[in-house]
Amino acid sequence: YTLGKTDDDEEDERWTSGIMKILKSIPDCEPYLERIEKSVRADFQAKKEGYKPREPFATIVHNDFWVNNMMFKYKNSADGGDEMKNHQIPTAMKFVDLQVTIYDSPVRDLIFLLFTSSEDGLLAKHYDHFIHLYHEHFIKILERLGCNTEHFSFKHFQEELNII
Repeated sequence: YTLGKTDDDEEDERWTSGIMKILKSIPDCEPYLERIEKSVRADFQAKKEGYKPREPFATIVHNDFWVNNMMFKYKNSADGGDEMKNHQIPTAMKFVDLQVTIYDSPVRDLIFLLFTSSEDGLLAKHYDHFIHLYHEHFIKILERLGCNTEHFSFKHFQEELNII
């Protein structure tokens, strides 16, 4: 099922109820349940009304971005002595399972990744750091691609985060 891709209100409601049931079983989600449900319902409505993502952040997004949809290639560390003997270092990464890609904001994938793929308590301690780190690398990649990054300031990125 793809969010808002049908005009079936009953299916939308079943999907929303199912997601909310899962989230209610996760204690760390408790403070955010009302906001999440409101956001999901608003997304359904916006997509039905012909929602278009805001520029300049509009791009193709995975729309199911979590660690189970990433494949890593590792090499064993040859340096560092005995304590590093079994330490594997990631050397490459690929995204898989791209059947639900959509035209939207990359912030959606970032938030989905952070809240589905981080250890308990990690976001409470390091959320701001992760957001800054993502933005820093986002800008570096845009620069490597020769893109003008003027409209991608951290302030604009924060505004995008607050909208999504």
